[in-house]
Amino acid sequence: MSLDCGCVPDLVEFVCQACGRCTQHCICPATGRHQKKVDGAAAITAERERQLTEEGYTLGHDLENNKAGELALAACYYAHPDAGEAGKCFPRNWDYRHGKRGAFSMLRRLAVAGALIAAEYDRIVHYYGEQADAPPPPQGEVL
Repeated sequence: MSLDCGCVPDLVEFVCQACGRCTQHCICPATGRHQKKVDGAAAITAERERQLTEEGYTLGHDLENNKAGELALAACYYAHPDAGEAGKCFPRNWDYRHGKRGAFSMLRRLAVAGALIAAEYDRIVHYYGEQADAPPPPQGEVL
């Protein structure tokens, strides 16, 4: 089986969702551009893997350095659509050199935010274990 453009589906990176053609070779007649397959979960997973392998932001690192919801705050910082308001979310104990928000596209920022939420999820599950759905601790108390 091949695509409308003659390419083999397993050998191409993206298929235009509007015309079914390989986006490497063809322009979609319907839109005049290519429609890459959107997969937010894959982008988040890839970003989390990058954080783990390239940055060294492992569960152990997060348990030691992010004890009061900093990862969730950083996710807010990256995901917030308003740059001025986003600064209010940046964790107070983080170095601003880590705040690369302006260098990233909105989709990249959302992938970073999702990966930070995944890291916070793992950190909380580590503390609660099977009781991960327990109510949050009183305000100001560290998990």
